[in-house]
Amino acid sequence: MYDSIVVPFDASEPAEAAAETAVRVADIVDAEVSILAVAEPSHYPRTGVVSDDPLPDDPDREDLGTHWVQAIGRVEAAAADAGVSSRTTIEMGAPHERIEAHVDRVGADLVAMGTHGRTGLDRLLLGSVTERALRTLDVPVLAVPGPDAVAAVDDVLVPTDGSAGSERAAEHACALADACDATVHGLAVVDVQSMATGGTGAIAVPDIVDALEEQRSNDVERVGEHADAYGLDFESRVMEGTAERAISDYARERDVDLIAMGTHGREGVRRFFLGSVTERTVRDGVAPVLAIPIAE
Repeated sequence: MYDSIVVPFDASEPAEAAAETAVRVADIVDAEVSILAVAEPSHYPRTGVVSDDPLPDDPDREDLGTHWVQAIGRVEAAAADAGVSSRTTIEMGAPHERIEAHVDRVGADLVAMGTHGRTGLDRLLLGSVTERALRTLDVPVLAVPGPDAVAAVDDVLVPTDGSAGSERAAEHACALADACDATVHGLAVVDVQSMATGGTGAIAVPDIVDALEEQRSNDVERVGEHADAYGLDFESRVMEGTAERAISDYARERDVDLIAMGTHGREGVRRFFLGSVTERTVRDGVAPVLAIPIAE
């Protein structure tokens, strides 16, 4: 299902975790891993500070310094040990621009990124770059919270709101779960507070709550239909609360390995699970999030 996986890399522990996770996924689906190290023009990785002696316009790995060379070497060695084809590209420029261009150039169909890079100036993958990738890339983004890589994908959580976007996320998640022989967990959330008049927290009408719970049960059943099509084990639940809290609580309770969610993509609009909830789930860091862009 994936042929080319790009790993934006800043030599941080979360970036290494994302790279190692990408190697494991690539081994399962027989994909190539493309490691992309981006050096910003005003940044000097050898010392971690801005320097009067900046990197050359066309840097190689030795220009990045010992720490980067060793980190890249570890990822390449992990790929070689797994029998996964890998290549490393080093570029100069704004990280988000170089990532988007590289993804287009190599025809990547998955991007794996760490979610907390190093503090200070050397922070390619810290917050804003990963979140920008979630919002703008037209391919799925696997956001991996550091410092640990995903050892195995045995349980995949698929939150749904019944939208077409959630349906596509469920289809994609079940295809990956099939490759990993994982159990799929369908989750729908009834947010009673958001239903209250004016969002003030007033008590919602019980009949309305019951109707919405029934609808959410149907939404979860549709995720189950996708899982059944692959012959996968499936578990489901409908919970009350806010979306992000319910997702986090369920993921911790069931110790899921991956959360698959829709995101709005380059031309999309924000919806219940498309955008802000996905980003907050990524920030929460309870589990890696596979953010699947939805073509509107």
